[in-house]
Amino acid sequence: GECAKENRSKVKVSKWIDTPELTRNQQFTLQWHDLLHAMEERLTGEDEGKQREENLLLLRLFYLLPYEGTIDFYTQFTERMEHWNGQNGQI
Repeated sequence: GECAKENRSKVKVSKWIDTPELTRNQQFTLQWHDLLHAMEERLTGEDEGKQREENLLLLRLFYLLPYEGTIDFYTQFTERMEHWNGQNGQI
């Protein structure tokens, strides 16, 4: 239930979260979730070979291909999403 303490002050949760660029992180999280959801829907009913191939492509592009430490992560992720969408259709 709700805290029974009187005279509570309102504090924005974002002030307690230790994530730089919180808005960009939230956008990234939504894009990533949408990508995985769309991929799952697209591969439903496909044979195991096709599913494996798509999963490997995703792993290579987003996990195995190194990210450049001197370039902003979110910029690199957006570029990879654009590449993915160009190869696999829009989400």
